[in-house]
Amino acid sequence: MRQNRPSKSNPEKLTSLDLQRYLSFASLTLFPIAVSVASLPVVVHHLGISTWQEIISGQGIGLILAEVVDGGWVSLGPKLLGPEGSGSFNFRASLRERFTRFIICVGLGLGLIQLLQFHNALVVSISFLSWITTGINIHWLSIASGVANYSRDYVVVPRIIGQIIGIGLLFFYQSTITYLLLQLLFSFLPLVISIFRFAHRDLSRDLKIELRKNRSFIVIGNIFRSSTIWIIIVCGTSLYKTDFAGFAAIFKYLDIFASVSLVINQSNHALMISEKGTTGAQNSQLHSIIFSVVTFFLSLGLWPLAEKLLFSNQVQIDLVSAFFILCVIPFRALLYHYLQDYLIPSERYKTATVIYSVQPFIAILILIIINTIGLRISLFPYLFVTSFIAIFLCLSIMDSFFRKFLMLLKKSNS
Repeated sequence: MRQNRPSKSNPEKLTSLDLQRYLSFASLTLFPIAVSVASLPVVVHHLGISTWQEIISGQGIGLILAEVVDGGWVSLGPKLLGPEGSGSFNFRASLRERFTRFIICVGLGLGLIQLLQFHNALVVSISFLSWITTGINIHWLSIASGVANYSRDYVVVPRIIGQIIGIGLLFFYQSTITYLLLQLLFSFLPLVISIFRFAHRDLSRDLKIELRKNRSFIVIGNIFRSSTIWIIIVCGTSLYKTDFAGFAAIFKYLDIFASVSLVINQSNHALMISEKGTTGAQNSQLHSIIFSVVTFFLSLGLWPLAEKLLFSNQVQIDLVSAFFILCVIPFRALLYHYLQDYLIPSERYKTATVIYSVQPFIAILILIIINTIGLRISLFPYLFVTSFIAIFLCLSIMDSFFRKFLMLLKKSNS
């Protein structure tokens, strides 16, 4: 189960096993992003911007409720699995534990879509159903074991295939329903296959996994973590209407690169739990920090090109404003590293939830204050990055555990 791990005593900064693990996990993020970005102009051209917005709305609702369905299995995976854990059994146990929440959240999501009165509720509903499976699929097992093959074979590759076939059919039929039904098929079918492949097995005894107490705090924190960008976009749009369009675009752009910056974190998560304090874990810590900084500079350098190709030069965000928005990428990666690899394994769930939830609340407060006292919206990027600096300063002063975490980082860098 535990594969591609660097040796505990290996003093090298980047081993071939490190690189192999990072590349295997990078594909889980980079390939879907590449396909999504490449298909964006095609979908908008054939279906229209309003239909695309409804598809994205269904996706957003699905991903948020998927965190409720998941119930913290991604965060608690390495401890639940353990070094001798049975992957097939634990996946079966996770399905049994998550299934009731899955059914409830499907009903809740479909009801919410009807309540919000979208122009085409059917489009939003099919998109929603395609993405809520994220909460019940096999992805957590890849994070828990450090083996990317589970997610690659039963989540990422099928979604990419469905996206490519759907885009191809758009050229011939230009049918929104056909396009979305393909996405739905390639999200549910791999789930069924993985159930029969890994979970449909008889065991000599039906063991139970002891789940952590106060797990609800992890779920709430993960919801805020996943929906922060969506909350900022929705709040900004409701306050400033079309004047916030440029910021909505760059925050979606930020979301893409923030996800990329977590590739090393995700691939190292199981390692940080099982080999905490060793040379291998310290080197992995250094790798994730460096990668997040490199990702920031890459996102900044590509922004003018993205503004031209993806948004047709309709986004009036200068490079200075882009810098202050995108520079939070290393801050977010470092915060995620602290929460996922230190706080949650130490069962400090309430603290982790507060840190996760304070980010969108501060952003909303900034937007409301700027709007209320009549300041220019162009000030938002500067106040946005200032809020992250303030969070780190508060943690340094008030959280002794965070100070220990910074000392470990310093030790890793030395």
